[in-house]
Amino acid sequence: MRKIMVSIILILLILISQSYTYANNDLTLRDLGIADRDIKNMSDEKKNFYSNLKILNIKEETKYFQIEVKKSNCGSKEIKNKSQNNNEYETKIIEITKSDFEKQVFQLNKKVDFDTNASSTDSINLSWVKMTTKIALIEGDEYVVTNDISYFESNGFLQPVNTHIIGIGVGANYSVIKDSEYLRHEYTLYSSNLGIYEPGQYDYYWSAYEKSAQGYAFVIQTYETQINNRAFMALRIKANVSNTTVVDAYGHYAKYTRSVTPSISFSINGASIDITPTTNLIKAPNTHVQLYR
Repeated sequence: MRKIMVSIILILLILISQSYTYANNDLTLRDLGIADRDIKNMSDEKKNFYSNLKILNIKEETKYFQIEVKKSNCGSKEIKNKSQNNNEYETKIIEITKSDFEKQVFQLNKKVDFDTNASSTDSINLSWVKMTTKIALIEGDEYVVTNDISYFESNGFLQPVNTHIIGIGVGANYSVIKDSEYLRHEYTLYSSNLGIYEPGQYDYYWSAYEKSAQGYAFVIQTYETQINNRAFMALRIKANVSNTTVVDAYGHYAKYTRSVTPSISFSINGASIDITPTTNLIKAPNTHVQLYR
């Protein structure tokens, strides 16, 4: 009986091992979020970075956030003047659980505006962000890193232009491969001709706004006619030393509640990002993904 049990366990271990190997052999660019249309829209130079890749392994981390924007609905001239001297929009971001995120986004599935403390002077606009950062080991001992920002119920009519910053930082032992970066911005667009929202709109950014040894970042503007925005960023990295054993990547996301031309810099290890000006700025805690070589 004992021999039979040992044999069964060995068979199960073999099956698990085969399944794990099959999963790795079956990984594709879609598992990273790189769509077929991305490749189709790339220049030949960009295609060289992403076409015909053999992906050996993927590691990822996801974080969920709720963003609160409190707007002052000033009633008097005195309050309006006071508001102009200070921040008209008070903002904060809090990390929430996956279950809370799904409940608030997929059950409510609508933007929430409500008065606070039974007052007519302030209102709060809630929205939700999901950030997923991935590292993929590819054949040739290089890596693809992606940062996927799903921004639910952002903007909409009577909301201001928003500035979004999407970035990837890398550990000090790794460097971004020049010209390998791109960003895809997807959104649902209001059609004034049809009077409806049309999903499936997208724009591409082929050159990052900020490029440094330890991180790249894109800046995009979203407008009142765009909702359900999503920004997907990808780039390739490689080791700059021979004895490194761990690949570190960090996903960054920040938002202004107005149109801004920001200044951006990454820390020496890519783990933090400095953004100015700080007025009306919301900055999410970064994700951190590690893959052992």
